[in-house]
Amino acid sequence: MVAKKLHLIMKEVGSIGKDSSIDTRKGSYMVRSEEAVLSAIRPLFVKYGLVMYPVEIRTERTGQLTCLNVDYVIYDTEDDDTIKVSAYGEGYDAADKGAGKALTYATKNMLVKLVLAVSGEDSDNKSSDAIVDEQNEVFEKFNAIIARIDKAKIPGDNKALLKTKASKYTNDSEMLDNINKYLDSINL
Repeated sequence: MVAKKLHLIMKEVGSIGKDSSIDTRKGSYMVRSEEAVLSAIRPLFVKYGLVMYPVEIRTERTGQLTCLNVDYVIYDTEDDDTIKVSAYGEGYDAADKGAGKALTYATKNMLVKLVLAVSGEDSDNKSSDAIVDEQNEVFEKFNAIIARIDKAKIPGDNKALLKTKASKYTNDSEMLDNINKYLDSINL
């Protein structure tokens, strides 16, 4: 039975630590790589005769963001028992990799949650209010930059270029501070 075998896997898998660093403009953060997750879980699926495969994938792309819902079947090769599990993922990519990123994210996080693997960290240690406050602060900085550009006595094409550059950093407080410093340096 699939459920009994997943229980055995839960007993064996333990924790899957965050082994890979993602660099951003604001710094970096640690994540569990796909390799770490599959290296921990795949051998146990093989050991217990479980096979997992997708049966339905639904995607939606908005701009550079691909959102994906996927339904998997986990099949027990010994008694033909199955269960269906669902996963959700998002992938951000300007080219053709958004769906692949979304599928990777959905699959690895579903597997981690399915076998209750721990990372040793609590991902909910920051309140939603604190996140909203940070987002509002960045939004206010962005609006102030746009207002400065609008008031400046520079040609319209240059204003549009500055606004476009600033709009690329609407989620990056540090970069918006740097843009403000730049505007100060050119007396805008």
